Amino acid sequence: MSEQPEKKTGRIAQARASVARRYPTLAHNPDATAVVNERQFQRLHALITDARERGVQVEECALAPQDGRRILPLTLLIDPPPEARV
Repeated sequence: MSEQPEKKTGRIAQARASVARRYPTLAHNPDATAVVNERQFQRLHALITDARERGVQVEECALAPQDGRRILPLTLLIDPPPEARV
């Protein structure tokens, strides 16, 4: 059974606030770890893209750095359908 919309919204807000508090920026953050290689980075992006194309609510809890490193922010996929690749 799916959670009530108000609770989902609250949980998403809590996740965003927690990430913002712990990782105010991912760029130049020593606690941010890059994805191991380009292949895995592209694989993760493909899963997120597939979910988005299926109409899944995709919530990125921070901005990805634009410095060429393979860092993905915490990304929440809300209620993906069973046929989604994730």
